[in-house]
Amino acid sequence: MKKLLSALIVLFFIAGSLSALDFSTKPHGVCTKDFFRDVLSPNLLNIDEGYSACAAKVLIDKEEVFPVSLELMSKAKKSIFFQMYLFGGNLGDQIIDLLEKKMDEGVKVCLILSKTNKSLEEAEKRERKVFEKLHKLEEKGTPAVKPPYLQKVSRALASRIPVVILDTDLLKGGAPIKVDHSKLIIVDGIYAVTGGMNFADSVAANHDSMVMLAGPIVKTLERVFINNWMLGYARDCKSMEFYNHADAMVTMKARIADGWLESNGCVTLTTPYRYDTRDKLIKIIDGARESIELEMLIANEDDVLKALARAAKRGVKVRIILDPATFLYGFDWKGGVNNKAVGLFQKLKEQNPKIDAEVRFYAINPGQELHLKLIVVDNDIVGMGSTNFTDGAFASNYELYCFFKGPKLASKYLEVFNNDWQKRTKTAPKVNLARKIITIFADLIF
Repeated sequence: MKKLLSALIVLFFIAGSLSALDFSTKPHGVCTKDFFRDVLSPNLLNIDEGYSACAAKVLIDKEEVFPVSLELMSKAKKSIFFQMYLFGGNLGDQIIDLLEKKMDEGVKVCLILSKTNKSLEEAEKRERKVFEKLHKLEEKGTPAVKPPYLQKVSRALASRIPVVILDTDLLKGGAPIKVDHSKLIIVDGIYAVTGGMNFADSVAANHDSMVMLAGPIVKTLERVFINNWMLGYARDCKSMEFYNHADAMVTMKARIADGWLESNGCVTLTTPYRYDTRDKLIKIIDGARESIELEMLIANEDDVLKALARAAKRGVKVRIILDPATFLYGFDWKGGVNNKAVGLFQKLKEQNPKIDAEVRFYAINPGQELHLKLIVVDNDIVGMGSTNFTDGAFASNYELYCFFKGPKLASKYLEVFNNDWQKRTKTAPKVNLARKIITIFADLIF
């Protein structure tokens, strides 16, 4: 009953945004999970579970993420692998034009994008209607709070760029809505960009981050992309490994000399072949001794919240910034599922006033979300990527989340967190009965 109600609610609110289209080359009538076990799984590349050396450059918000990523792809000599959830607007057009140009230069280009059931003609027709509606609103003096999501997946599929769509039925989670939520760019097997930022005009105002990486960790991330390519039933999976260890080491050392931050990174995943983000996250939280800073769109998974509470009880300073869910899917959810974390720590403080723990809401601008998925532990460990700390993200979506060890990268992200805490947060409202009811309702969806 809960799953059915969840599906009806989600479809009511976001119907038509992203719906399924079968791109499968799997034989008709064959069980999806059997096909994965018997055909796909034996061909997947091994993904290193340990930490790998890397040089890291932190990118914050659209002003850094988009231009740096576009410049990186424009300089590609051998390959561009691009995986994205929301992909749209003028930015999407810009990327498609760039990738077609790079293909003409002989660069191997592969895209993994979200599902859509719209043809290019249908997508362009909808786009014209959206612009007509916006024009009428502007004439009345009521401009849109944020740009509409004008998906460019249809245009990418109609282009000559190779595109695959991941099969979410391969995932074990039971959420009513499953998506490929990962964000990953690999260029020439030398550089990687990953994190939480979607590449669409409609979400460009979100507060978010990506990290640009060089070094041996790129081998792991490139293999993740290649495995995802296979999970989209792609036929051509040969000659996709461009990583070269000697080149990676030279590049990493050069970038560190340029001021990039030396670190060691570990890749965790939510995929049909690995679900290890939640376990590693809880282990890191349980190992915290001094401080935990968490800044995130949604954090409501029970085991993670319990681990954070345990840390606070044993004397760890816990500070949490969450999105107030004011503009989530175009609705004001009055805190939504994040009320669960707020209520937990409010109760914890009432029971033990001496604990040093607080949850605050990010003071978002109109149409904006706090879209970060960031945790910093003991000013030494950083977690960041595409994964919200929710049941669905840990089991039902394709997700990519990295943990990094090293005080330099941790200090950089702690600087971002502290700036937000001091300048962009507000006290979260008391979780009263009304907000508890909203939380239960929102929990069905997220």
